[in-house]
Amino acid sequence: MILKHYYIELGKLLFAIAKSDGKVQEKEILGFKKLIFSELLKLEDSTDQFGTDHAFFSEFEFDILLDQDANANDAFFSFIEFAKANKKNLSLNMKKIAYDLAMKVADLYCGINKIEGRKLAALKLALEL
Repeated sequence: MILKHYYIELGKLLFAIAKSDGKVQEKEILGFKKLIFSELLKLEDSTDQFGTDHAFFSEFEFDILLDQDANANDAFFSFIEFAKANKKNLSLNMKKIAYDLAMKVADLYCGINKIEGRKLAALKLALEL
């Protein structure tokens, strides 16, 4: 159960980083989807009861938030609260994956801006990296 929840929250985090400047750019959407396939699916081989790789829950959540034009700060703080509440359940590897992917998403469109930089700093602090 923690894995599915982790990947859902990871989708929220990555959406929040992509929308930090107010809009998720097409380049960020395509880059995010590429990261799911090129990195996240290689790291995760667990599945839910229907055989869906848990890593896809990040993509599902990202797409839902994008369709809803969700608030980036709400999505970001949802991940932060999840990370704090599950401090003992998140492995160092899970924390590093979240931070590394957030960095890569932030860098997809015109490099890391000030808002993204602040969010990344807050993320690093919350994850205790």
